[in-house]
Amino acid sequence: MVGDFLGADKFEALEFAEACSNAAIKAVSLLAYGDNTAKKLSDKLRQKGFSKEAAAEAVRFCVEKRYIDEEDQLKRLMELLCDRKKYGLRRIRQEVWQKGFSEEIVKSYFEEFAAELDFDAAVYDRIRRLGIDAFSTPEKKKKHISSLLRYGFSMDEINGALKQLHLDTVDDYDDGIDE
Repeated sequence: MVGDFLGADKFEALEFAEACSNAAIKAVSLLAYGDNTAKKLSDKLRQKGFSKEAAAEAVRFCVEKRYIDEEDQLKRLMELLCDRKKYGLRRIRQEVWQKGFSEEIVKSYFEEFAAELDFDAAVYDRIRRLGIDAFSTPEKKKKHISSLLRYGFSMDEINGALKQLHLDTVDDYDDGIDE
């Protein structure tokens, strides 16, 4: 109504609503560039100068509208890290935590998604690229096994891949003799 006085509490509520609206607009804009976890998006909004509360409301809005789907993001990230980057389970777990996935999502889905990944093929591909000669001396073997461990593979996975590569190499050699 004309001439009504806007009290401090109503003014603060309007100011907060405007901050939340601006944060939500910025959040959607950031999501247009690529996936973000809720935590990562909140951090980016805070870096852009939004208050913690406004950033939280903007993230809540994006989750509610399904603009952020951490379950799908987790699955795609894990597949990428195993299938393309050839990382092992421990390294993938580390990368997932660094990306800022919520503890709830990781606890609920990590093991299920990990069961679908072929870590044996990933370590085999890494070792195959190195070649069997990379493991010909104790020093070389120690160096490359240490590297594979840093990539997140277990000793069982590494030994299995080494045995398989050795068998494949012997088969290739036998095939050459028969020709």
